Amino acid sequence: MRNAVIKVVRGNPTPEELAAALAV
Repeated sequence: MRNAVIKVVRGNPTPEELAAALAV
């Protein structure tokens, strides 16, 4: 799920990616 974290940090995450990043 590291890709989701990177996307969140870069901005414009989808709700699923945001949830995945928080779940890490």
